[in-house]
Amino acid sequence: MALPGMAQLHLRGLPYAAKTDNARVADINDSTQLTLPYWDDFSSSEVFVDTADRWTHNSVNATVKSGISIEAPSINVAVFDGWDAFGQPYSEDALAEGVGDSLVSKFINLATLTNFERNTTYLSFFYQKEGLGDIPESRDSIYLQFRTADNEWETVWSVNGSDVVEGQFYQEIIKLDSNDYFHEYFQFRFQSFGRLAGGFDSWLIDYVYLNKGRNNNDLVYDDATIATPPSSFIKGYTALPMVQFRQDPAAYMDSTFMEIVNLLDERTPYVLSTVLLNAVTGDTIQQIGKPQPDANLEPLQRQTVFSLLPDASFFDTSVDSIWVEVVGNLLGTVDTLITDDGPSAIFYENNVVRKVYKIDQELAYDDGTAEFALGTNGRGSELAYRFIIPESDELTGVKIYFPEFDEGTGGAPFTIKVWRNLDGLEESVITEEPFLVKASANFNELQLYEFSKAVSLIDTFYIGFEQETDGFFTVGYDRNTSSGQNIFFKTGPGGDWQPNEGRFPGSLMIRPYFGREGVIGLEEDQMILEEVRVYPNPVSDWLLVEGRFDQLMLYDLTGKQWPLSYLNDNDPEPLELDLSGLPMGVYLLQIVKG
Repeated sequence: MALPGMAQLHLRGLPYAAKTDNARVADINDSTQLTLPYWDDFSSSEVFVDTADRWTHNSVNATVKSGISIEAPSINVAVFDGWDAFGQPYSEDALAEGVGDSLVSKFINLATLTNFERNTTYLSFFYQKEGLGDIPESRDSIYLQFRTADNEWETVWSVNGSDVVEGQFYQEIIKLDSNDYFHEYFQFRFQSFGRLAGGFDSWLIDYVYLNKGRNNNDLVYDDATIATPPSSFIKGYTALPMVQFRQDPAAYMDSTFMEIVNLLDERTPYVLSTVLLNAVTGDTIQQIGKPQPDANLEPLQRQTVFSLLPDASFFDTSVDSIWVEVVGNLLGTVDTLITDDGPSAIFYENNVVRKVYKIDQELAYDDGTAEFALGTNGRGSELAYRFIIPESDELTGVKIYFPEFDEGTGGAPFTIKVWRNLDGLEESVITEEPFLVKASANFNELQLYEFSKAVSLIDTFYIGFEQETDGFFTVGYDRNTSSGQNIFFKTGPGGDWQPNEGRFPGSLMIRPYFGREGVIGLEEDQMILEEVRVYPNPVSDWLLVEGRFDQLMLYDLTGKQWPLSYLNDNDPEPLELDLSGLPMGVYLLQIVKG
């Protein structure tokens, strides 16, 4: 979409492109049979739904996002539109309409249920029209189908774009009211109908729950959830160069906050623990949870909870970088107190959220995840992003995430520019340098564009680019943070700079970079790499590590450490690591020697 009277600035739906093949998926011919209860709120999934335990292999065309919903019942939702999960439109025809994304459950054995249990078996879910995506029109729809014993799909519920208003979550509960559904290989599926040429006609699904012992009024749950990731503890930014932080750490301390939701129609006590961890070692930096004696969530209430202000003296400013993982843990709620195997014992995955923030070499407003793409449209158009640093530092490059909408995205020419101000004078351009777009191998992967010569900066500066191609030229856009007031654009040669003015709330995935890439620890790292061989890469199941080392640790790009830690006995045979259970993505393997 484009702003009225400002047609050169465009917001586009974003494909969740993924080119690796190590998602947490089941075999395409998987015949696993689940039993009740069945529940998924997507809180433990990233990009791809969980096809190991809940959904079938052909469900990977629906995607999981956290920043596209408006007041979801818990963190993350499944998104249905005209992109498949690999970033491809279902049709190249801009006007084509039809069935888009699907979400199909694994087989569920319902044949063993008694007549009484069958009469109390219901499926419930939350849904939202549009969210922060593209609004469905009256002919667009989403529907739910059940698979019968005769292997036929029956539509049991549907809604179209004119039936509901956007921005609101609705809940439905559907009774399995036919004996045709109670067989060994029951399945249900959600499908959307709309435009097939990309991120159009968005529908969101969340909190899917199928169980016996229910009735048509069973719309509340023994569950309190964390519905948003923890915000940054760095005031004004999500990433900060150590040079800036070191001068006045206390000035950059900020309370972090999260939204929590009570899905029960009763008052629920809670304790929200908030901890800052060293994202590399896992050591606790400090507890910043605010004391909340006798804190309660009112029935069906959503509440924003703030932490204490972090104590800057706990941070070691003598090091080159600090990666901090903010962990929110919702304790003392009804779902965490349940210890039996009753129906409510499954509601626990949404009680912990994590987010990594870095004090390193980058300056960032975005949270590292793009829900959309924002940019210009036309040769000679320019985009500028305002930053402020109180201490002088050497700008050596810029990191940018250019989403790959098609195979031709990589290699496009453009010019990166740095300005003192946007007064239109030539002397206000501090530096400019031509580059070619680097295609990102994975979603949200920022690419570094290093300048041939470092630039000394202090106070206010602007960094951005000039477009040198026709058509759309867009950057990843994070809708969960708000720095839209710092975005400016120019519609072509001779045009005037215009402010975004916050009409597209969010942050560009453009990050000034201070410091040369890969200088720190280069010699030691090279020595280790010469003695240790890791293969294959990419990997889908077994990773082999060959050579002499003392310890291995695995992290994803958020800084979260995955449960993999192995003390090597220096056996000459390669160490075999099973990675088949990990979600698809890019991981960092830390090799420790000595």
